[in-house]
Amino acid sequence: MDRAKFQDLLPAMLQTLGGALQGNDEAAAQEALEMFVELAGADPRFVRKHLTHVVDAMMSIAEHNDLEDGTRHLATEFLVTLTEARDRAPGMMRKLPNFVPRLFNCLVSFLLDVEDEAEWHTAEKEEDGSEGEGERYDVGQECLDRIAIALGANSVLNPKP
Repeated sequence: MDRAKFQDLLPAMLQTLGGALQGNDEAAAQEALEMFVELAGADPRFVRKHLTHVVDAMMSIAEHNDLEDGTRHLATEFLVTLTEARDRAPGMMRKLPNFVPRLFNCLVSFLLDVEDEAEWHTAEKEEDGSEGEGERYDVGQECLDRIAIALGANSVLNPKP
């Protein structure tokens, strides 16, 4: 099957996703995002023709504080999955202007999902040391690990002044 014929449907797919989000139907949006994640894993080059548009839309969703965590996590998963596909789509994500720092900043903001309870300051520490960490924290930490492995530390934290 010639998949290239279907690439022109990506903008319409994004419009449908945006419509669901604007209509506050995050369940439908999350279903659509799950399909995007599957697509990124199965054929990352499929989005290449509309890469800038798709990545910008997914970054906007991931960065949007008023959306449910699940919606933001799925958009992030899409971006990280594409980043990890360097063997099937070499350099595709690294070449996008500002992609790496924008994704990095988004994931670091997820690390701020820490709940502070007064009794934790006097309680004995748990073995795993994960007191107060929210789900967004876990996603941020895991995704930062994954992009650092996929892109290399120098791409994630560029040492250039």
